[in-house]
Amino acid sequence: MTISEAHRAFRFGLDKMDGLNAPNFLPEEIDLLLNQAQERFIKQRYDNTNIKRTGFEQDEKRTEDLKEILESKILSPSTTISSGRTAINSAFFTLPSDNWFIIWEKAYINCATCNTTFTIST
Repeated sequence: MTISEAHRAFRFGLDKMDGLNAPNFLPEEIDLLLNQAQERFIKQRYDNTNIKRTGFEQDEKRTEDLKEILESKILSPSTTISSGRTAINSAFFTLPSDNWFIIWEKAYINCATCNTTFTIST
């Protein structure tokens, strides 16, 4: 659904509920309301605050509801090597600013001493 179709559906649904007496919303106001509804929908499907009390990947319906908005990212570690508070030679990664939830993490670790690559998934 395009944004113009969403605006049209919003106006039509509002007029239908209010007997064609609905207030005339500005496009920016409709955008705000649609964005809030979309955010609420995603959070309900991800968390277990929906009617069935199932969260993401707890049943097929929740996974299907959100599969279209999942996005994979490959992150590179920052150049700063941490010391003191974390493990020696650990690395930090900067998450994208539009990140909401982390679904799955995978790391490849190369061991120079034994010439082996390890894969860790969480």
